[in-house]
Order: sequence, then C-alpha cells, then structure tokens
Amino acid sequence: MSNWKNLFLLFSLAVNIAAAATLVYFWGRHAEVRRLPALLQRPDRTGNPSAPLWKTLGLQHPQREELARLRAPFNERMRPLRLQLQARRHQLMQLLLTNPTAEDSLQIILRQMAEDQIQLDRSTVEHLLKLRPHLDERQWRLMVEALDRERHSGRGLRRPSPIKRMER
Repeated sequence: MSNWKNLFLLFSLAVNIAAAATLVYFWGRHAEVRRLPALLQRPDRTGNPSAPLWKTLGLQHPQREELARLRAPFNERMRPLRLQLQARRHQLMQLLLTNPTAEDSLQIILRQMAEDQIQLDRSTVEHLLKLRPHLDERQWRLMVEALDRERHSGRGLRRPSPIKRMER
C-alpha cells in the first residue's frame, strides 16, 4: 500500500509542478501585451522606433559607426523637444477636463504644440539630410519609405513593408 501511496504522491507532485510551470510561462509571455492608452501609442512617443530599421538597411561597419556618431547628438537635441511636446499634450488633456474649457488657453496650447511639432519635424529632416551622404540609394529609399510608413501606422493606415517590396 505504501508503494501506491508514494506513486500517487509523486504523480500529484508532477501534476502540480506542470501546472505551476504553465502558469509561470503564460504569465511571463503575456505580461507585456497590455495595450497603452491611444494617446501614448503615437509614433513619436516610442523609445527607439528606428532601431529595427538600422538592422534591415544592411549597413557596412564604417557606415554604422558614422551614423551612430551623427545619431548621438541628434538624440540629445530631440529628447527635450519630445518631452516638451509630451508636457504640452498633458496640459491639453488637463485643460479639456476643465469645465468650462477656456478657449483662449486651448488655442495657445494648440499653437505651442504645432510649433513644437514643426521643430521636431524640421530637426528630423535636417538630421536625415546629414545621414544621406553616408547611405547608398537603396538604403536611403528604405529609410525614407519606412519613415513614411511609421508616420501613418499610428492612425491605422497600414502600408506594405518597403523591405518586402525591394526583395521581390
């Protein structure tokens, strides 16, 4: 009888370990799947949206070094601009929650946000023009097409990947 009891306890232990391992596996797998609020899903809010693009461009080692050298000061310049735009968006959300909403304050914040966005876009274009001499025509085209796709992907306008188009 003790053999059966030991066998039953061993089987029970194995089932419990399997159940716990399954729970741990699925808990870790789906922990990052939570959706962010729509305002935080904007393309300009991501940490490093172009990181996968650098890998798909097929850069040579000297190109990678030169682009990294140019990218570091650009990131430092862009960080405060992005934070400022984010703060203005937060101000806008807070203002929209007030009742009644002050129309003049709303217009001021919207104008400031538009100016911030213009400055971000201008800095990005200037940076891209600095990168262009270091890329061949295929790499440049892939980069520009990917940036165009990223701009529209936040609003649901999906376009086919330029990488897949180039491979065909």
